Amino acid sequence: MARKSRASPQRQLGSGAGDGVCAAQRSAGLSRRDHTLVIVGLGLGTMIEWYDFQLYSGLSNAISSQFFPTGDPVLQSLSFWGVFALAFVTRPVGAIIFGHVGDRIGRRISLLVSIAAMALPTVIIGCLPSYQVMGLAAPVLLALLRVIQGLAIGGEYGTAVVYAAEIAPPGWEGRHSTFIVAWCQAGLLLGEAMVMLVVAVCAPQQLDLWGWRIPFLLVIISFTLALLLRLNMPEPLEIIARARLAASANAGAEGAEGGTLTPAAAQPRPAIAANGASAGSAAGGDADTSKLSNGSGLTMAAASLAAKLSHRVPLGMLLRHHLLALALFALVAFYAQASVYMVASWLPKHLRDLGVPNLTTQVMYLTALVAKLSAVLATGWAADRGLPICWAGAVNGVVGIGLNFASAAVVNSYKPGGSVAGAWVMQVVLLGWTGFALALLPTVGCNAFPPEVRASGYNLGYSLTSGLVGGLTPLAVTGIRASGSAAAAAYGSAFWTLAAGSVSVLAYVATLHYLPVCNRAAAQPLFSEQLHPKDRVAASQLRSGSFSPAGAAALSPRVSGAG
Repeated sequence: MARKSRASPQRQLGSGAGDGVCAAQRSAGLSRRDHTLVIVGLGLGTMIEWYDFQLYSGLSNAISSQFFPTGDPVLQSLSFWGVFALAFVTRPVGAIIFGHVGDRIGRRISLLVSIAAMALPTVIIGCLPSYQVMGLAAPVLLALLRVIQGLAIGGEYGTAVVYAAEIAPPGWEGRHSTFIVAWCQAGLLLGEAMVMLVVAVCAPQQLDLWGWRIPFLLVIISFTLALLLRLNMPEPLEIIARARLAASANAGAEGAEGGTLTPAAAQPRPAIAANGASAGSAAGGDADTSKLSNGSGLTMAAASLAAKLSHRVPLGMLLRHHLLALALFALVAFYAQASVYMVASWLPKHLRDLGVPNLTTQVMYLTALVAKLSAVLATGWAADRGLPICWAGAVNGVVGIGLNFASAAVVNSYKPGGSVAGAWVMQVVLLGWTGFALALLPTVGCNAFPPEVRASGYNLGYSLTSGLVGGLTPLAVTGIRASGSAAAAAYGSAFWTLAAGSVSVLAYVATLHYLPVCNRAAAQPLFSEQLHPKDRVAASQLRSGSFSPAGAAALSPRVSGAG
């Protein structure tokens, strides 16, 4: 997006490091317009995912009639929702795959592949012949496309949040990451609005034959725009900086052996120890002693270990060295995931079962989504102004539990044909409060993991909770209410959120103790704390855009986890 630097002094730095510095300059020095285009490119991709989610569930009757024709409505419903659940089951697998790509190859490549894997199946579903035309192949292909979409969802959202935080200007980390959460809500809003529009415009027979396909086919527009914007996205500065460090290590080793320096393009990917320290510190070496002959400042041990670490698998590093962070991040998300699927999926159906017209429940949900979107944006703004994230998350869980019991009491008081005002207000309040919970997660996830496993950690932790807790919520609430107890029948939804909320509250308290850095959006820069102390001024200049060749020359190829 930003114009490529033509300055030559940076390119004279040894081992092709200048290329990395120039790239870092372009990444860090993004103009306001470029930052906006990046966020739009990221947001459009995540919006497509939640737009598709809303379309598939909102047009369930039409899709079921086309792909699962059967005389048994229960069997038809089970077939439809079984295919729907495939996207949840495959999310953790997608998180592992795309997390690996994002951490080893680059965030940009991961985001390009994930948006294609999400958007193209959505468009193909809109073109897919029905069961009457293709027979059994139609539902099989639909299921396969949903599996591909599930894989993409597992890697798209988390990588987009991580990328947005990593390229954020100083003091904007909270807002940048929650902008992605906000785009998800925009996708739900747009999807619900499109469902209402096609249902209102098309006759029932038209809707079943071709009307339901139109919203799916329209995805090609947003996909094309998002793809064009993502093609021009730079890699986050920290990834470039770490690539340069690994390149310097290899070049130093070759220089010491009398070899030639390897061009930057041929260098291996970043090689940083799992605890955020450099290869040299992981080996117990001193970066100021036993310097290599080319003056890179790295020890021979560091250069040797760098080559070994470049072959590490991010998932293995994550599970071996950051399992506690992964567990805490997954657990703090329990309340947010349980609440969002309870309010957005289970509650509207429950209200329809009580006799509330379908159109009324749709309008109620739309207004609640507006409240949720507003809460997400407000939380991102507050995070950048010092909101204590872990304390806020604990309070959010406690208050959320109380709100769910109040909501259950209000809904239980509804009489068919009566006013829905009380239930409407409670749905708006609950979904708004859930937006607050969701917007706290990016700060926790981005600060809990070091850059070399951040995409894997965020994607896997979020997908596990989303699939296991969020996806099971409607079924769990229904099961609790059907257990035979009068209290469970009346407050089943509240009991489920009580359990999930309690887990989140305890997890936030534990996170505050074990990972206190997660309590603030800007508690530490997302990359510069990994640099040697004397390098942080130059790194800060790079990140803020006030870059100069002198600053580039000052950026040492050494890193230090001790700071």
